[in-house]
Amino acid sequence: MNLRLDAHDLVQLGELMRRAPDIATEEVERAQLHATLLLQGELTLPPEQGGLPIGAGGAAGLAGSISTRVEVTPGRVIGLVESSSPHAAYVEFGTRPHWIGRSGIEALADWARARLSGVDSDEEARGAAFAIRQKIATKGTEAKPIWRTPFQRNLPKVREIFAAAIERIVARIEAGAAS
Repeated sequence: MNLRLDAHDLVQLGELMRRAPDIATEEVERAQLHATLLLQGELTLPPEQGGLPIGAGGAAGLAGSISTRVEVTPGRVIGLVESSSPHAAYVEFGTRPHWIGRSGIEALADWARARLSGVDSDEEARGAAFAIRQKIATKGTEAKPIWRTPFQRNLPKVREIFAAAIERIVARIEAGAAS
């Protein structure tokens, strides 16, 4: 999910970046960090409050794999909220029907043991894993927009963060802080 706010879209920001690139970059970087941390916080809320679902890894699962970073290059500030989990994209976008191998069965068994009530033994967990594998093989998995939903919910706040950054840039330039 991308939110692009750059000089081509925001004429005022483009003019400010031309007049005082160091101030503009500093304030946009600050805003980008604020926005990415806001979105990371939303993702790591408890599931009942709209955060990521808790899987077999508990807090160390998908929610624990979320990190943020801000990259600054000339004329560009990019904020990333990302996951190191290899299955994050599959959760977000869903999958087509596909076959799950042995390592996947073990992961599904762990998930079943952690998330399904009444699944206590290894035998029950493996049985549930094979049933889930069969469903995935015939129907795939449903998309769960775990990034899109909080992003869309917080888009007005993110826009406010960047509007405030523009106001700070203007105030700093008017105060003579530009070099």
